[in-house]
Amino acid sequence: MRQECYKFTIPLQTICNEQFHYVPVKHNKNLLNSIWELSEYIATNELIEILYTRQDGISKIHDVKPVAIMFSEYYFYLIAFMADDSKDFPTVFRIDRIEKSKKLNEKFRIPYKDKFNEGEFRKRVQFMYTGPLKSNV
Repeated sequence: MRQECYKFTIPLQTICNEQFHYVPVKHNKNLLNSIWELSEYIATNELIEILYTRQDGISKIHDVKPVAIMFSEYYFYLIAFMADDSKDFPTVFRIDRIEKSKKLNEKFRIPYKDKFNEGEFRKRVQFMYTGPLKSNV
């Protein structure tokens, strides 16, 4: 802990220590415009095309049905179903890795009974890695 942190009360020492040791994420991207744009696509049920770069550097175009934006473990994520319905579960895309997005001028519909539930998703998915949803009961 830094020397000047000791002059504070215990809670402030803790905050001071965290500030000193904080390491910011390294993508250096301003995500506000992307989050805003993706939120509008979600609100209007727009089918979109995204250019996404994976962790290994491979880029691929995906047509998706965006249903939510979530924050977890330092990053914002777009939760979306593949447009071709090739998967029964949503795919998770880190927003800082979405290079481009554009609407495809086509709407999609999800019946209310199948509407994406962020709370349930958080309960079943650890660290934003997806696959078929499973219960850990």
